[in-house]
Amino acid sequence: MGLAEAWFAPLVETTSPLLEDFPAFLTFEATIEEMDRRRATLTKIYSLHHGNPSASTYAFEFYQLAYDEGWGDQALRDQFRRGLRGDVKNLSLNFPEPISYYEAITQVIHCDNCLFELRQEEHMTRAVRLVASSFWPSSSQCPTPPHVPNQVPTTDSAMPMEVDKVGPRPLSSPQRQHR
Repeated sequence: MGLAEAWFAPLVETTSPLLEDFPAFLTFEATIEEMDRRRATLTKIYSLHHGNPSASTYAFEFYQLAYDEGWGDQALRDQFRRGLRGDVKNLSLNFPEPISYYEAITQVIHCDNCLFELRQEEHMTRAVRLVASSFWPSSSQCPTPPHVPNQVPTTDSAMPMEVDKVGPRPLSSPQRQHR
């Protein structure tokens, strides 16, 4: 038995006056469709939760669903808050109680944006640490850089300076004799 038959069968069984009055039957049918639409909308509202999308996306989806339901401001604020992600809900506790549904949306979007920025900064800090550790390992792990010959032309009396060498280097025989 389908939904239409489930609604229509009792009318036939009870020989309802709606079967004799076509305009009244159409009104009854429209009422049933509206009740079904409203039930479906309320189910969507109650199951809507702020997940990974931004709070502004959640607020937009909530507003689209709740717009025609005729809820009062307090009911809108309460249901909107129920669907929020935990971290946003917790941060919003630091703000004064919003005086309207629209103020609640503004506060929540602000909280979500702050948390997003914080996550981005933490991500960047971890990335910088990772990059830094791969380019600048601790001194005990530093390998000796390879020798790169100096490309500056030299005379026989001048020795090129070896910039990449660290620490004292052994003296040549002429240097030892000179000293």
